[in-house]
Amino acid sequence: MILGIESMIKDVIRKSFPALKKHKIIILNLKKIYGARAVYLYFFSLLIIGKFTSKRGISRGGIAHELSHIEIFKKWGFWKSLLLLFLQFFSVEIKKKIERGADILAINKGYGRELCLLRKRSLFKSEEKIKKLLNKYYLSPEEIKLYMKKQK
Repeated sequence: MILGIESMIKDVIRKSFPALKKHKIIILNLKKIYGARAVYLYFFSLLIIGKFTSKRGISRGGIAHELSHIEIFKKWGFWKSLLLLFLQFFSVEIKKKIERGADILAINKGYGRELCLLRKRSLFKSEEKIKKLLNKYYLSPEEIKLYMKKQK
């Protein structure tokens, strides 16, 4: 499973994230978390893939969202990224801006359709706790569609 994910990640980077082509990204498959996480550590990043990959697979939209985090963090630099990642635990607005910013960058790079499908699937099949987090911090499928229309 992880080999398929690695090749998909490399393909998305090659097609849409040229700033990350030479950036070292370590992929971890951790079944105890839901979803995926991106951690920027200056010289390299961690892309943590959670349990949903074994049941439903990961979409290019989900990968693009996480790679968007890494690209944004890389532009911000280590210290600003560290500060904002720390502050997001105390501020709903900061967390919302970080997550929606990654959604918007993924849409701008052409992954809106895949992101919308992933979000719909997650809102339909997830536990109530996950649905609340998705509704609170991320763009909804309707917001993704609206943003895609504005983009054209």
